[in-house]
This record gives sequence, structure tokens and C-alpha cells, in this order.
Amino acid sequence: MRYFIALFLLLLSIHEVYAADDTLQAELVTNQGTFVLELYPDQAPITVANFLRYAREGFYDDTVFHRVIPDFMVQGGGYSSSYDKKDTYPPIQNEANNGLKNERGTVAMSRLSDPHSATSQFFVNINDNDFLDYKSPTATEWGYAVFARVVSGMDVVNHIQALATGSVGPFSRHAPLEPVILQHIQLNEAATSFIAPVANIDADASATAETEIVTDETDTVDATETSTENTLTAQTTTDNAGSTLSDSTTETSTEVVSKSVASSTRMVIPAGFEHAVPAPDQPTQADTVELAH
Repeated sequence: MRYFIALFLLLLSIHEVYAADDTLQAELVTNQGTFVLELYPDQAPITVANFLRYAREGFYDDTVFHRVIPDFMVQGGGYSSSYDKKDTYPPIQNEANNGLKNERGTVAMSRLSDPHSATSQFFVNINDNDFLDYKSPTATEWGYAVFARVVSGMDVVNHIQALATGSVGPFSRHAPLEPVILQHIQLNEAATSFIAPVANIDADASATAETEIVTDETDTVDATETSTENTLTAQTTTDNAGSTLSDSTTETSTEVVSKSVASSTRMVIPAGFEHAVPAPDQPTQADTVELAH
């Protein structure tokens, strides 16, 4: 009996080691601390292969997280530490219809209004941003492809999203005043040896890799984040620099806040997802703050 128990425990430990070794992980080392991603090649093989290609080639070394919006997302992967936009491979196929959701701690690809225009930029969701999820195979509802999740070091990401932001380099807002530098991405063995089960990870898309915008200007969605005391007023702003979920040098995003006696709700509506939500008896300001790189 003891023999069988010992054998069972041995087999279980071997299985656990194999499972751990089989998991694709990427350790992102920044000047603010380190966090680790678990990649999902089964659900997003093209996106994972694309991310790993850039990581293996050192593309992400010495780049910045150039766009940070508290309680929404942290975005990087496209600009050097001197804020020069980096050249990329062609865009890839959008895998947002893979069943993975833009939940807190997940990592997804930034892109242009063309659903299949993501290149190198990615973002970490700070909240559950379900308005970024796949809804239908249309330009306005394709969503943003989740391909990984932060499994260690989310406190580092929370620290980054709380940093003071403003105008830096080509970005007129939302850029950390203290540069957040991605120094290196260290891959585990499984990630280093991963080969995508596809011949070509580049999408047959006409989108250019030079500018990426997070959302189409005709889309409508709102993401809400609740706090306590007050409820909704609309406030927005327009900029000619950085963006959030895409790669462009123009920034647009919409914030809607309304007021009431008991609770306060703050809505962040990315460019292209703006949608008129006037607060009762209060003036609404139309403004855009882009979620692009």
C-alpha cells in the first residue's frame, strides 16, 4: 500500500513539474519593479507568437510604458525610452473572439480602428473592462485580444498606474512624469521554445504599423467604475499625443462623471467608444482622449 501511495505522489509531482514547465511565462523587468505574465497560446496562438517574437529579439528592451490611465489600463510596447516610435512587423490577426475577457490583470493588444491592426503595443487592464471584449465580427465590436494575465507582481502594475502623469515627449497627457522603463523581458524555457502552430503570424491587413488607434470613432461603449458619494457629469478632453489601447500619436478618450447624493460613478470611454451620456440637469462637454500609442 505504501508503495502505491509513494508511486502516486511521485507521479503527481512529475505531473506538476511538467505542467509548470509547460506554462509559457514572461517576466517583465521595469525600473519600478518586476511582474510576470502567463501567456495563453491555446486561446491566442498568433498573438502569443507575435509577442514572443518581439520579446526574443529584444524589441521591448529599453521601451517605456507611455500611457497610464488610473483605474483603466497601463500601456506600452511601442516607444523607446527616448520616446521614439519603434518600427514593427506587419499587423496580426485579431484573436479577441477567443473567449478571454478584458478582466483586471489581463493583458491585451492595442490596435487601430481596423480590428486586425495590432503590432507590438499591449496594455494591462487595471479594472474589468468588458466594453473592450469581443461582441461581433464587425469593425466596431471586434474588441481587443487578450493573450496573457499577470500572475505575479500586480502590485507593481498598481504602483505604475498610480504614478503622476502629464505631458512628456510627444504625448500631451497620460504619460508618466517619472519614466516607466521596461528594461527587459525574460522568458521561461517553454516560452523561449514555443513555436506558433501557424505558418505566418502576420495578418493580411492593409493597416499600417505606424499608427494604431484603440477604437473606431463610430463605436459606442462605456466602462464604469464606481466609488462612493456622487454620480455623473460628463467631462472629456482632446490631445494631440499618445493614446491608450492603440499606436498613434493622437490621443482621445472620454470621461463621464455624474453627480448624485449617494454614490459617484466615473466612466472612462475610449475614443471611438464615446457615447452621449448627458447628466441630468448638467451641461455635457464633448471631449476625446485617445487610447492609442
